Amino acid sequence: MGHKIFISYKFHDTHVYQEVKHDLFEARKVGERTPREYVNVLETYIKEHSAHYYKAEEDNEPLDGKTDEQIWEFLKDKMFDSTMTIVLISPCMKENKREKDQWIPREIQYSLGIQTRNNASGNPVRSNTNAMMAIVLPDENGKYDYYFEDKKCCPDGCRVNKTSTLFYILKKNVFNLKDGNSFRICEKESKIYSGGNHSFIPFYKWCDVNNEQKLEKAIEHSFEILNNREKYDICHEIEPRSN
Repeated sequence: MGHKIFISYKFHDTHVYQEVKHDLFEARKVGERTPREYVNVLETYIKEHSAHYYKAEEDNEPLDGKTDEQIWEFLKDKMFDSTMTIVLISPCMKENKREKDQWIPREIQYSLGIQTRNNASGNPVRSNTNAMMAIVLPDENGKYDYYFEDKKCCPDGCRVNKTSTLFYILKKNVFNLKDGNSFRICEKESKIYSGGNHSFIPFYKWCDVNNEQKLEKAIEHSFEILNNREKYDICHEIEPRSN
């Protein structure tokens, strides 16, 4: 079954790995590649090699000169009938301004919510909560340790998710299973989660899903989580509520 996939990302972030071997990356000069090129790779796969539908904007969409409100209406049109949102995590995706004024948190909030609008006949139609997935892109050195950190402080080892680097709405939808999270306390007294269902928004490295079979498996896992969404404490707030 095909899914309608929207992709949320920070366009102007050149702090991603520049040496990706893919023909689609020849469009920009070295040093100017951004998450958009990773979107191009996903777009090509979705359109040409899968049963899914691409719902994000095209690389050549004429958005220059449009106001923020016009851009937001354009993005909402793309997102409204989507069924999945993939968020691309990049090293400098966060700007030094309020999160509610940045595109990624707003797109995540819209994707998590249930929206209502009138169709061409004037009848109300409703969207549903999207399945969600986050893909961490490699940094300029081809590494992921700005978000994932593999540690060997205990014999079994563990992987630290640096959730403090995320937008608030992303951070609150990680490790948010209400009950049944399986975890242990390591020798350094950190909480180590196990299993793949601890978060409503699962996170992957780009290298772990840059493969048709692995990407499809990750997509279907996100829909399994969505089908059990009542088990998660899903956060819809872009920023913490003030008291």
